Order: sequence, then structure tokens, then C-alpha cells
Amino acid sequence: MSLERRRPGTGNPLRSQGRRVTAQGRVPRVPTPAERIGQFLRRTREGQNLSQEQLAALTDGRPGRVSRATISAVECGRHLPGLEVLLTLSQVLHISPNEVLERLELARVASVDAAELSLDELESRASESFWAGDHRHAVACYDAMLRKLEQDEAGDPRETTMRIARTELRRGTALRRCGATIAARGAVERAISLADGVPQIQAEAYVVLVALLDKLGCGPLARDAAERAVELADQSDDPRVKGWARIEKGVVLMSCGRYDEARLAYVQARQWVRKANDKRHEIHVEGNIAGCLKELGRRQQARKRYLKAVVLSRRYGVPSLEAVWFVELGCLALDEGELDGAEAYALAALKIARPAEHLLTCFRAEWLRHRVQLRSKPEDPDRHRVAYLRRLYARLEDHRGIPEIQEFKTAYCKPPSNRGGTS
Repeated sequence: MSLERRRPGTGNPLRSQGRRVTAQGRVPRVPTPAERIGQFLRRTREGQNLSQEQLAALTDGRPGRVSRATISAVECGRHLPGLEVLLTLSQVLHISPNEVLERLELARVASVDAAELSLDELESRASESFWAGDHRHAVACYDAMLRKLEQDEAGDPRETTMRIARTELRRGTALRRCGATIAARGAVERAISLADGVPQIQAEAYVVLVALLDKLGCGPLARDAAERAVELADQSDDPRVKGWARIEKGVVLMSCGRYDEARLAYVQARQWVRKANDKRHEIHVEGNIAGCLKELGRRQQARKRYLKAVVLSRRYGVPSLEAVWFVELGCLALDEGELDGAEAYALAALKIARPAEHLLTCFRAEWLRHRVQLRSKPEDPDRHRVAYLRRLYARLEDHRGIPEIQEFKTAYCKPPSNRGGTS
């Protein structure tokens, strides 16, 4: 999805995206899922300067040819496109069918009635929902904010544009937590475009974009976005943003095996997050530095850093991160053949993670215990723990890129063999 370029402060930016405003300045009614999908497809078509007739003509010769009347019905929200129509329109409009499906899934979330709520009240509700883990409701609140902002004719256009940019950024962050990666990327890219000339907002948006591109497997783009995030962050006065940008740069460098460069990025990030008194990210930085040292073969130094991350987690009252670093210490102990130490660290992590239902940490700790069991008693298949891991695996769809989950999938989730065979 390409970035839109729009000169800031020139009218209401949401008007150019086909949104309607009711008479008397009232907030428009909440669109149905079919209408939301139709609006998205219409905006995409109009963004490519295509008429409905031209779009229909582009589908000629394809298995799922779509008539102008069908395109009109879909865009008006009279019905949802079927699978064949969706695939055809996605191909000719150069969009991913997954993005349409993500939007449809999110459109089914109960919408928020913004009529009696101010923008500040909606933003407060969105923030509370986000930090409580209800990311879908946070998205609904941000959607309501955008609907309310679209009919703000009295406010300063530049100020309205910046508020829309910040709302799109936070909406993209919430979409990312919902697993709607493509939709999140679109929201973040809109924030970048709208915030042209405002380095801090753009830097924050690029920080989120780096993580999305990395998850989508776009390594070179993620590295470029990380450099841009650092460049923009250095133009802002906020040490938090300077730290965040360097943390994401470190994550991208680690993912491509450049551990020494990643460690330096994390060391720089630590300076800024400490200055910002950003305790949670300070904990992350210490643990990530340890991860780099581990990959560089400096295991004793890595152990000290992991222990420092545990101490910080306790000091700042973040038990979820304490459990994460216990797992890392256990993995380090296992690599060094310290089976009793690895088991003890895994149990310490589970003592924290199980009551809080931190499923990913539970999975990683139990997988560590399974590996310890295979080392100490190779004749024992450890069936009960493997069965438990299977149940956890089924609930961790959004974390399939985690190394331990990939190892488990390779070992225990092999596709069924073709019993029939061929002669």
C-alpha cells in the first residue's frame, strides 16, 4: 500500500476519502459491515482514478468477471462481495484479499456510539480498553473518533489534521495488537502522510511501521523504516520516541543476524528511555542487550544482563517481564548443560505466568521443561506435557513466528502422510 501524499492543513482530509456527514452537523450513523467494505473498495477505486465502468472492464477475461452493477451494489453496501468477486476485485485493484477480510472481521465488533461522548472521552475509553487488553474495543473507539472528527467544520484545519493523524496512529497500534497487520499498516501509513512536517508523530508512526514490516517479512523495508524512525525521532524533543526508534532498529538488526549493531542500538536506546523514565522499555532494553550478547557467544555477560532485567522487573513491578527473562535464563542454562538450573528457571516463570494466563510465556516455559526432560530422560516421551503444549499451541495463532513454537510445530505438528500413495 503506497503512502498518500497530502499537503497538511488543506481542508478536512477525511472528506477526500468518501466519508459522509449528516445535516445539522450530527455524527453520521455507524455503517454496517457491508457498507464499511463497500466504502473501502470505493475509496481504493477512486484513489486509482477508475470509474466503475473502467473497473468492470478490467475484470473482462478473468474467471470472476464483475459487472458495473455488481460493483455499484458492493460499494453502496447492499451486499458483501462473494469469494470470487472479492478475489477478482482484489487482483485488479492491487490489494490483498486478507486486508478486506481483516476489515470485515473488525467491522463485526460492536461499534461505539459517539453522539453523547466528546473526543477526549472517546480517547480516554480507547486508552483504557487498549491497556486492559481489549484491543478491538479500542479500535471501535478510534473509529468513532474519526467519524466525529470528519464533521469538525469549526476547528482549525491544521489542528484537526494532526488529531486525525494521532488517532490513525493509535488505531494502527491497536489493529496491530488485534493481528490485523495489513489494516494496521494502512492506518499507520495514513498517519505518516497526514503528519507531514511533524517529526514526532511521524517518528512514532514509523516505529509501529517497522514492527509491522518486520512481521510481514519485509526485512529491507523494515530496516529503511527503522533508519527513518531514528532520523525523525532525533528531530523531536521527546526522549521516549528517541528510545523507541532505536529499540525497533535493534529488533530489525537482530532479525537479520547483525547482533553487534543491534546491541549498540539498544545501548543508545537505554540512554534515552532512562532519561524519559520509561521503565517498561528500560526492562526490555536490558533483556534485548542480553539476547545480543548470547548470540555473540558472550554467555556470562548475557546471564548478568538477564539477571539485571529480572531485578528491574521486580523493582518496577512488571511480573510479566520477569517471567520472560526467567525463561531466557533457563534457555541459557540448558545450552550450558545446567539441567537443574533450566528446570528451576522454567518453574519460576510458570509460577508467575500461569495465574496471569500469559499463554506465550507458559508455552515457552513448558517447552523448556520438555527439552530438559528429553535431555535427562530420553526414554520418556513426556506425553502429558506434549498434550498440554498442543492445547496452548492452538491458542497462539498470532505468535507462530516465535522460535520455540516453530520448533514444536516441526517436532509434533507434522502434516499427515499420504497413506494411499501411488503405485
